[in-house]
Amino acid sequence: MTGLRRFHRGALARLCVRALLRRLPIIRLAAIALVGGLAVGGGTGCSSYSYKALRVRDPLAAGDYPAAVEFLEEEKPGGDGLPYLMELGLVLRERGDLARSNQVFEEAERLVDELWTKSISKEVLALVTSDETIPYDGEVWERVLVNYYRAMNYIDLGQYEDALVECRKINHKLRVYADASDDPPTYRTDAFGQYLTAMLYEAGGELNDAWVSLRLAAEGYEHYAEVYGVGVPESLVRDLYRLGEMFGERDEVERLRESWPEVATPSAEEFRTRGEIILFWEEGFVPAKMQEEITIPILKDDDEGDADLAWTLSDRWNHPVHYEKKELDYLLRVALPVYPPPEPFERPGWAELSAGRNRERTELVEDLDGIARHGLDDRMGGIVFKTILRSLSKYGVTRLIEEKQGELAGKIANLLTATTEKADTRSWVTLPRAIHVARLLVEPGVHDVTLRCHSADGGLLETVEFEAIEIGASEVRFLSHRTF
Repeated sequence: MTGLRRFHRGALARLCVRALLRRLPIIRLAAIALVGGLAVGGGTGCSSYSYKALRVRDPLAAGDYPAAVEFLEEEKPGGDGLPYLMELGLVLRERGDLARSNQVFEEAERLVDELWTKSISKEVLALVTSDETIPYDGEVWERVLVNYYRAMNYIDLGQYEDALVECRKINHKLRVYADASDDPPTYRTDAFGQYLTAMLYEAGGELNDAWVSLRLAAEGYEHYAEVYGVGVPESLVRDLYRLGEMFGERDEVERLRESWPEVATPSAEEFRTRGEIILFWEEGFVPAKMQEEITIPILKDDDEGDADLAWTLSDRWNHPVHYEKKELDYLLRVALPVYPPPEPFERPGWAELSAGRNRERTELVEDLDGIARHGLDDRMGGIVFKTILRSLSKYGVTRLIEEKQGELAGKIANLLTATTEKADTRSWVTLPRAIHVARLLVEPGVHDVTLRCHSADGGLLETVEFEAIEIGASEVRFLSHRTF
């Protein structure tokens, strides 16, 4: 498994395995696990973060945004850390409280920066209890979406320069995270983030910067096509055509014609004499992490050291085989975070944007469902190793107590330590499943704009009206809508 190989070489493996375990042998870890683990388990209860946090989706789907805010502020699933701030920031945006949303997102961004470098002591605590005992610092893609939503808030407020600052943060952070990784993660660039940056640059008349961002976005979408099945949007190709011809980039324009011969390109004159409406449509909900319990056999002849045994069992989980001729010693229970398999009907939908006789269909530009699933796959090797190591410490508790107090006491200890084993299911559950973009050229003037949102099978989900949108020649107006 790629994630397991990556973790083998990672800094966390070197830090935790070689340093911590020498100082805290498994029996000592076991004692900490029994006391500290039970304390943590008793404090957090049996239900997972997802089970609690998903309740916020009901008022959102009903359009009752005040109730969603009230639920988060009163219940605070997962405490008052990063998950709470991310959920609250997004719900406040949906309620229309853009200024407060950005304040909350700013606090979330500050916390992400603080948590990025974790202390050894926190990793020790996670090794002997649960990953939920350490502050959640977010998946990489969740961290940069904090800046995306700040950018969208600034766009809605008409503060395009501030929105550009947030877009540049997205691109910079991903470079920093990639440079800090031993192996490039699947999500190492955000093509949509680059595309949004290009749109904002062009809206502000900074065409050279827009051209650079467009080319970076096109490169990013080539990677997206391989991994997530999201190709280069035709609207982006049209921008490349137009700006390439404007800048005299003949080789690039010819390459575009060869790669996308079917894409019709409005002339630069049309963009000068008409206005453009750009709509961002977000649909559905990103999958929420759930807990999956598995068992891994420990055999009588598994006599390796603590860390080596954890690696062996990690490989055994990844490559299960039958052991008919080997005697079973123990079945190790492990709880892992997983995403539920997608349902056949859970595919991205589409929408149509229209103003008078002008109409354009949306294009998928960000598949957060795919990004989330691949991101967890990237980290699963490390998650499995740490979880097995933690479970081995609890296994040590049962063996030690059984030797000292007898079989019954060992079984009771086994039951108690098993209750502390819980997967870390924290995630940003109010995010959309996918983001789409529609770009519509219209004559200068005042327009009533209609958005018709459809499911993947063509069924009409809702119709949204944007009334009296005023736009001038060569002006860009941004709109956005979320369908739950």
